[in-house]
Amino acid sequence: MLIEIRSPQLRAGNISFHAGLNVVLGDKNATNSIGKSTALMIIDFVFGGDTFLETNSDAITALGHHFYEFSFLFDGAVTRFRRDTQNPTIVFKCADDYQPVQELNLRSYTSWLKEKYLTKGHDISFRAMVGLFSRIWPKSNVTNVRHPLHAVANQAASDCISTIIKIFDRYNEIDSASAAVTGKDSEKKALNTAFKYSIVERISKTQYSKNVVDLSVIQKEVDVIKNDIAKFSLNIREVVDRDLLDLKSQKDELLAKKLPLQANLQRTQRNLKENKFIKSAQFESLRDFFPSVNAERIAGIELFHSSLASVLKKELQENQRSLFAQLETIDTAISEIDTRISERLKNYDNPVALIERVSSLSQKWNKLRRENEYYTKRGDLDRELSDLMVELSNIKTSVLNDIQALINEEIAKIVKRIYGEESKAPHLTLHETNYSYQVTDDTGTGKAYSNLVVFDLAIFELSDLPILIHDSPLFKNVENTTVAKFISEYERFAKQSFISLDEIDKYGTAAAARLSALSVLKLDYTNVLYNKVWRRQEAN
Repeated sequence: MLIEIRSPQLRAGNISFHAGLNVVLGDKNATNSIGKSTALMIIDFVFGGDTFLETNSDAITALGHHFYEFSFLFDGAVTRFRRDTQNPTIVFKCADDYQPVQELNLRSYTSWLKEKYLTKGHDISFRAMVGLFSRIWPKSNVTNVRHPLHAVANQAASDCISTIIKIFDRYNEIDSASAAVTGKDSEKKALNTAFKYSIVERISKTQYSKNVVDLSVIQKEVDVIKNDIAKFSLNIREVVDRDLLDLKSQKDELLAKKLPLQANLQRTQRNLKENKFIKSAQFESLRDFFPSVNAERIAGIELFHSSLASVLKKELQENQRSLFAQLETIDTAISEIDTRISERLKNYDNPVALIERVSSLSQKWNKLRRENEYYTKRGDLDRELSDLMVELSNIKTSVLNDIQALINEEIAKIVKRIYGEESKAPHLTLHETNYSYQVTDDTGTGKAYSNLVVFDLAIFELSDLPILIHDSPLFKNVENTTVAKFISEYERFAKQSFISLDEIDKYGTAAAARLSALSVLKLDYTNVLYNKVWRRQEAN
């Protein structure tokens, strides 16, 4: 447990802590200029938190970078550490005089805390557990009273659900099922990626059925070839004839395309030859009969015809080049088919043709089989993933129901001790991706804050949560008699809790006396937290 915090910047020099409840007291009507919330934030800093650096940066500005030394007692042995504000990711393990002897990164340090404080392995980090229940102003988990599992206001509810499962050390029951879902989902994503980039052909159910038929046809042909291999000559002729028929069909299609292209080319060439226009010399004879004819008008007609003819000629030449290219492509394809036909005719009595046919069938068969395999695999993955998700959901729901029942039972016990037998207890409802915490027919602010304290005390009782930190804003709107009873609830625990309170006399003589006895730090405008005061003007 934590037994000491000290720093040259602290007015008290050092703060000593004891087992159970540790109270930071403030004077009547005092604001946080005296440092109550800051004192709790330093405790959180000692336990590996970083919020102090953000919310109390004014302390660093006023005091400069400084350090805190602190010690823990476990199994009769004291271990000392030092952490400073300038390099907060480093924690120094120290000798008895607080001289650094070993440098630890923050993760190693919090892992040490987890090992010392938690009795079980837990699938949660020390900070994820402790940070949620370190409710210090101005952290959002102080005022977010309807969502006690939110460490920060914008945290995903599903993450909060995972956190409470881990706090109760039940995540191992879910982990294997969750890993199975993740693995199967990764397989599905990998297959979808292969489909997306055409590494594997994605087919429809219709295509799958067609492939089944084609595979059957191929298999039958291969079986015939295998069974009648002794009569391979006949088989060769049948195979070649089949290939020749296919090649002839391809050639006919090409010839059908070639004829209209040739006709188009002939028309284009004829138009190029006949592309004439009227020249001025041809109008000279016209002047002999019509001396008064307009020469400029004739010249304009000549220019128009010349321009038009030039444009038409370019278009015709371009069309001619395109037709030549298309015909050349078709002729090349026809030539290749003719060559293949000649080769097939040569192979009438050559087993090579039979081998080529079998090879071709084999390639096609493999392609179709692979397409259908991946189609089947995709369906299997969908079903398997769905089944695994249902199984995970069932396990998770069962675990959450158990945790929910435990927490609600403990909350009811605390509420009865605080408010009496007839009082309504707030109810926690846990779902896989969300949760709710509320009291029916009671929406008062004071009760909402009271319910948050009750919730934390229930978790403190039921789990390995090692420490609990509650700042005074949690108690501001709570009835004084209720706060007084809460003191007894904190004292039920041997584990350390840390709270801050103001005006303790209003809680009654007995409660005030007990709080004074449990106090580890008493602050007022004279006895402030630090040696330097920079927010005095905020006091009123």
